[in-house]
Amino acid sequence: MIAKNKFNEIRYFLTWKFSFGKKRKHYKQKYKNIVQLNFLSDVCQKNIEKLKNKLRKKIQKTQKISVYFVAYEKAQWGLGSVFEAMKNDPVFEPKVFVCRAWERENVEANPTQDLIEFFEKQNMEVVLELDENQLPDVIFSARYDFDYIKFNYDIKKLYKKSLLCYFSYPWIVEGQEKRVYDVFYNANEMKFFWKEFMPDINSFESTKNGPTKGKNVILSGHPKGDEIYRVDKKCEHWKNNDTKKIIYAPHWSIYNSIYAKSCFERYYVNFLNYLTEHPEIEIILKPHPMLRKLIYDKDIQKTWNATPNITPEEYEEFINKWCNLPNANIVDDGNYFNLFATSDAMILDSLSFTAEYMLLNKPMCWCSKQDTEEEFRKYFNRMGNDLLNAIEIAFSWEDIVSFIEETVVKGNDRNDNLRLEMIDKHLSVNKGQVGEFIKNHIKEELIYKEE
Repeated sequence: MIAKNKFNEIRYFLTWKFSFGKKRKHYKQKYKNIVQLNFLSDVCQKNIEKLKNKLRKKIQKTQKISVYFVAYEKAQWGLGSVFEAMKNDPVFEPKVFVCRAWERENVEANPTQDLIEFFEKQNMEVVLELDENQLPDVIFSARYDFDYIKFNYDIKKLYKKSLLCYFSYPWIVEGQEKRVYDVFYNANEMKFFWKEFMPDINSFESTKNGPTKGKNVILSGHPKGDEIYRVDKKCEHWKNNDTKKIIYAPHWSIYNSIYAKSCFERYYVNFLNYLTEHPEIEIILKPHPMLRKLIYDKDIQKTWNATPNITPEEYEEFINKWCNLPNANIVDDGNYFNLFATSDAMILDSLSFTAEYMLLNKPMCWCSKQDTEEEFRKYFNRMGNDLLNAIEIAFSWEDIVSFIEETVVKGNDRNDNLRLEMIDKHLSVNKGQVGEFIKNHIKEELIYKEE
């Protein structure tokens, strides 16, 4: 590999050296990028080996390996089963490092405090600052762009002190496959990470052309699956025992854009009116946490050139009416797995739930913002389109009503076997044991030195 890197450096050096004009500038910059990337990748790898040897000595002395799980938003927390697996293993000492909850800023009075309480209720020890003189041995994060989540330590310094592990919170089902995979998994910052864990085979394959060529990438499955499979089938948010229970999960992308997928503005009044006339149906609203922020935050609207067709006052009026109904409620929480388990079906235009909810093999209805299925499916990748084959697609309010009354109430579910097929094909890696798998993988690599 070192010889190959040197060959590429020499090749690009000679190409720009003997080229002229714009072409020469292009190769000169590419040459510089390759040299910097190869040099830094080699430095990172040597540093990782140094830190691993240090932790092996700690384990030999029966000292605990300290692990911090970076958390900045409840809905994007997906590492609960990894935390629990480490908590139950004497080798590790896990804690949750709470960053500023940026997605709730300008919307809630004390968003970070709310995040702290969320973890403390689950008996997870919380840390609020990184001590430069006592950094953890291992850090798990769902983001690699630490500045974006108000992280108080530069990744370019942090990788020298701690082994970094990455697990992006969503299952990727979105279209423009290469671009999206590159954003989530193949950024240059990945060279700083010791491990990059993947939820599915499509994501895993996408990293082979990334900055580490997939060398630090592990196909693990998604820890959220563990939570979904093992959760208690009790939920205090439902108001009735004898109703058909549906989750409505709208996405945040309600502005005018070819990438916007949310139909919330189109249907929220219809849902409200429908529930007043159908007491036998109960719907819990589970909005994406960014939906509220997009409606309220003027800075976000300006930055994204987004103008929602619903005002904060209209949204609050809707929420008040909704929650006052005897057969409606709202759950704006990160711990939604018991809600999933106790529901009968989901209506959604929220991307990651396309995979998450399918694990339960329950009916689903995707609300399309496009007019035809051909146009609609362009916004999903290969795995997403496979999953859509087992999901009903609604292009109108009448389609949604048909799903509720025919599929959910009457039980005419034609996709039962197809959903099982899609689960087995895409979503069953280390089924129910992902947290244990990740914990054991890290433990074994730290205990046993590679020959």
